[in-house]
Amino acid sequence: MRYKILKISQLIHEKYLNYTVRLYIIKLYSLTIYFDCIIKNERLKKMNRDKELPLTETVYYILLALTEPTHGYVIMQKVEELSGGQVRLAAGTLYGAIENLLKKKFIVSIPSADVRRKVYAISPMGKQILQADYQRMDHMMNVTNKILKEGVN
Repeated sequence: MRYKILKISQLIHEKYLNYTVRLYIIKLYSLTIYFDCIIKNERLKKMNRDKELPLTETVYYILLALTEPTHGYVIMQKVEELSGGQVRLAAGTLYGAIENLLKKKFIVSIPSADVRRKVYAISPMGKQILQADYQRMDHMMNVTNKILKEGVN
């Protein structure tokens, strides 16, 4: 017997298929569409998280460094220290990121006794976004560990 690859619409009109088989194909196709819609809906729900996520590595470390109020040079040092030397910020990169974080209200500028230095701290909104990104990464790590452990066994 020669096999043909047919579209569903062609398949249900084939003469060699009996009525029961045609109904079965239609039901399977309907279930496929139904489950596809459910899966897409679940994906949309999960994608409805904050549009700011995921944070870039640089922004993540800057927010983490600003859990204590500090100024630019110390932020650069803390980011390098927290990242284990993986992230090194130039002044231009840091201040560009700071401007963006101020606009998004993830950090706030704090009055300082030293007029030459601007001091920044993470805002409540910044803490929330940092926590949300941490939870996102934690979930990814848990899933990855689970899959890798299952794969090893």
